[in-house]
Amino acid sequence: DNTVVCAENYHEIEQLAGFMFDNFRLDGHYYNIIRGETKAGDSIKHVPSEVLPSMYALVSALTKRYGERMFAADDAATRFVKSVAYVGTITTHYRTQQANFRKPTAWPFPCTAGETTAVIDYNGDVRACELRGKFASLGDFDYDFGALWEAEGRREELAAIDGGRACWCTHVCFIHDSMRHSRRAQLWETPKNYLTRSRW
Repeated sequence: DNTVVCAENYHEIEQLAGFMFDNFRLDGHYYNIIRGETKAGDSIKHVPSEVLPSMYALVSALTKRYGERMFAADDAATRFVKSVAYVGTITTHYRTQQANFRKPTAWPFPCTAGETTAVIDYNGDVRACELRGKFASLGDFDYDFGALWEAEGRREELAAIDGGRACWCTHVCFIHDSMRHSRRAQLWETPKNYLTRSRW
């Protein structure tokens, strides 16, 4: 289950989180800070920065509880390894979101948007991520994605993104995919954030 945290619900996250954990057998419940353009306008994005540390501490602790429930049948060593991987990864998502909520902040690993992922819009336009403009259209390549992927337009888009140094976001799909392709994220950020999950 995913919940988008916004100006209208940030003060209810603790109550919602407890209710969902206690009343449903979810695999997990994740919290994504609002981003991008919204139909409700910019006022819905006015989540006070000062509430984020306590909110992220709460949901990181909750992620640990979901992990304990998910991995309860495993032996102690397996449970610990899975917990470090699961809780550390989700907490890394949260730390990256928090760091980029108000201002651009470099991720602790390269962004792989346009390298390992792409967004294909309803009309065939292709973007490296949902926050960037189109760099190509499938129609221009006779709907041959392989040809589009090898084209100069994608190489130019990758150069413009510059591993994430030229843009920033809080989009967990791209954060997670970039983490999967980074040894630093897997071997340093994930265990570090597991250990520091209560410190915000």
